[in-house]
Amino acid sequence: MSHGQPIEAAVLGELAPEAEGAFRAHLETCDACRAEYDERRALAALLFAEDGAPSEKARVFAALPAEEAGLAKAGWWRWALGAALAGAVAVVAATGLGPRAAVGDVTLRGGDERPRSDVSLSVYAKRDGE
Repeated sequence: MSHGQPIEAAVLGELAPEAEGAFRAHLETCDACRAEYDERRALAALLFAEDGAPSEKARVFAALPAEEAGLAKAGWWRWALGAALAGAVAVVAATGLGPRAAVGDVTLRGGDERPRSDVSLSVYAKRDGE
């Protein structure tokens, strides 16, 4: 096997069966090709590895305190409840806390107990669309 042949085919397992034997024999005699093959094989193992093998995930969750592990495994309902509450707050804020018809500024003038006609009354009402 010559030094010019790509090592990638061997790393990816794409060498023809008849070339495989010659490639292995060459690696036993050529330290440079052996080092490059080992380096590329390690890189390929990292690239094609599963994201977070099950044993690794189990180790990480086992290291978490019980409270944090529970939060990490929390169901979708917590998110849905939070979204529903946020939506309710937004609706109440958008409508101005409901219709407004407030009575204010009531002033009674006079000090005696008999009814008087000089009473002022202010009423504030919210029109539709305001």
